[in-house]
Amino acid sequence: MKKINKRNKGITLVALVITIVILLILAGISIAQLTGNGLFKNAKLAKEMSDNAQQKENDTLSDYESKIGEYIDGTRNENTNVYSENEKVIGTWIDGNTIYSKVIDLGYSFPINKTNTNALESMIPEDIYLPIKSIFYVIDDTNKAYGYDVCNLWKISDRWRYVALDAWDSSATRHVYFYVEYTKLTSD
Repeated sequence: MKKINKRNKGITLVALVITIVILLILAGISIAQLTGNGLFKNAKLAKEMSDNAQQKENDTLSDYESKIGEYIDGTRNENTNVYSENEKVIGTWIDGNTIYSKVIDLGYSFPINKTNTNALESMIPEDIYLPIKSIFYVIDDTNKAYGYDVCNLWKISDRWRYVALDAWDSSATRHVYFYVEYTKLTSD
């Protein structure tokens, strides 16, 4: 007679229940980690940032396409930096105020030096709030000398002062223009 060995080839109910309980505990810990650390919130924020960046990139590309189209069509105005003795709007400053520009004709033999400030003071527009850029342009046809001198424009005790970086010889026969970009006390 043969001996029959009975071996359990299946799992018991107790082992199955223990396995399910362990899996539920691990699932609970995983869900707590995902929600407790804000991973879902961070993932949503990352998606929003990605969408915003994509929209900005699309807007930039659209703007480039528009500018390229202007060049191709010939509708682009090449001379966008027109200097004028009349006040003109040229942009917007960091704080949102409008930037204006103006060229002031100072005539011939205007002395550009660190001590001469009264001559220019009466020609500065009164409503300047913040000077953005100020430059002297010098045209000397007699000596065939042309150039510019960047200067610092300051309002000190309700009087305008400029500090030229270099001094130009005022005895030379030359035409001097003063270019200034500025914001006003109140923006339009």
